[in-house]
Amino acid sequence: MVTYTHDDQTAMDAVLQRLTCLHSPPEVAQRILELTRDLYFDVGAVLHCLESDPALAARVLRVVNSAHYGLRNRVTSLRQAVALLGQRSLRLVALTFSLVDALTKGVPAQLCAEYWKQALSMAVVASHLAKFSHGAVVQDSAYTAGLLADLGILILTQAFGDTYVHFYQRHGHSHALVQAERGELRFCHAALGARLLERWEFPVAIVLATLHHHEPAESASLLDCLVHLAHLTSEVFWQTPGSQLPDLRRQLKDRFGLDTDQFIELVRQCALDIDSHASLFEVRLPPGLDCRILEERARQQQMDAAVATALELDTVLAVPGESENSFILG
Repeated sequence: MVTYTHDDQTAMDAVLQRLTCLHSPPEVAQRILELTRDLYFDVGAVLHCLESDPALAARVLRVVNSAHYGLRNRVTSLRQAVALLGQRSLRLVALTFSLVDALTKGVPAQLCAEYWKQALSMAVVASHLAKFSHGAVVQDSAYTAGLLADLGILILTQAFGDTYVHFYQRHGHSHALVQAERGELRFCHAALGARLLERWEFPVAIVLATLHHHEPAESASLLDCLVHLAHLTSEVFWQTPGSQLPDLRRQLKDRFGLDTDQFIELVRQCALDIDSHASLFEVRLPPGLDCRILEERARQQQMDAAVATALELDTVLAVPGESENSFILG
C-alpha cells in the first residue's frame, strides 16, 4: 500500500473524481489488462483486442522498433511485437499510451511541450541509468517511471485549466512548485500522479518512483533513486547548468562511479535518444537542448575540483616546511 505522508489523499481523490476520463482506463487498455493478468496469456485474444484499436497497435509496433529495443531487423508483425514485449511491457505500453493520450488532450501547447521535454528526458535518462544497475532495475520499468513521473502536472491542468498553467509558469518546474502546490491544494503534483497510477493498477514500484521523484525517501528503492537522478538530469539539460550540476555529478559518482568522461558520454547518448523518442510519441520538442554547454560546465567543474585539491595539498605540505624555516631563521 502507498502512503502519502505529506499529501492530503482525500483532496487528491476529489480532484481525480472531477475528471471522468481518468476514472478507469479506456476499454481497449482495460481489456488488455484483463487478458494479460496471467504470465502465459492468450496472444490471439490480445491481438484481436489490439486490432480493434489501430492507433494503439501502431504504437506497439513503433515501441518494438524504437532505438530502446535496438533490434537489427524491423518488426512488421503485430504478433511478433507482442511476443517481444511480453506481459509486463505490453501492460505498461497499453496503460501509458492510454493515460498520456487522455491527459494531453486540450492542454495548452506551451505546457504540453514543457511536459514532453521533461517526461522524455526523464524516461531516456532513467532507462540509461538502469544499465548501471546490473539488472537490478529493468529498463522498461525505469523508462515508464520517468515518462509518467510528472503526470500530475497534466492532471492539474485538466482540472484547473489556465489557473494552474499560470501557477506553474510562476513557480517553474522545481521544488518551489511542490511547496507552492501543497500550500494551495494540500498535495503536490508528484503525489497526485502517483495516486492516479495506483488507481490504474500500475506496478507499486512505478507508483512510488512517481511519488518520490522530487523528494526521495530515506528508504528509497533503486528505481526511486534512478528516477530522482533522471529528474535532476532533465533540469540540468533544459536549464543553464548551475547549482544542480555539482549535486547531480556527486550523486552519479557515488551511486554508479561515473567520472567526467562517462557523464559526458551519458549526456550525449541521452540527447540523441530524446530526439528519437519524441517521434515515437509523435511530439515536437522545443529547441534548447545544447550538450556543448553542459559538457563545458562538467569539464570546468572537473578542473576546478582538481585545482582546489592541489591547493589544499600544497597547503598541507607547506605547513611543516614553513615551521622548519621559521625555526632555522630564528
